[in-house]
Amino acid sequence: MQMRVVAPRSILFQLGKDNLSDDYYFVNVPSLECPLCGTRSPFRIGQRKDWSEEKDLSREFEGQLGRPVPWESDFSDVDCRSCETKFRVMYRIHEFAMSSYRYYPIAVAVQEKKVLRGETG
Repeated sequence: MQMRVVAPRSILFQLGKDNLSDDYYFVNVPSLECPLCGTRSPFRIGQRKDWSEEKDLSREFEGQLGRPVPWESDFSDVDCRSCETKFRVMYRIHEFAMSSYRYYPIAVAVQEKKVLRGETG
């Protein structure tokens, strides 16, 4: 199975722009648009999927994105609601006031099953 890392802003939606750093962060309910079928799938911060039937999948995502650093970064696992393509969204955690957090996407790893929409051969 192959993985591909894509830029967060190319497939993530519900992002706001931080006026101080010009970085983008998640607002409301984050969602991503599948590059294979075009379906938008919402997800939760810190969402983990049980991919026990594919034991190496989590290890492959970790190989592409690295391990999260506690209290500094984390990830969410997402399945496309239509074609079941698997994604891992890695993000930075920023506490801007006591117990108030913003989550800044770093990268998105996509499980490649077939040719991505808009690409050839």
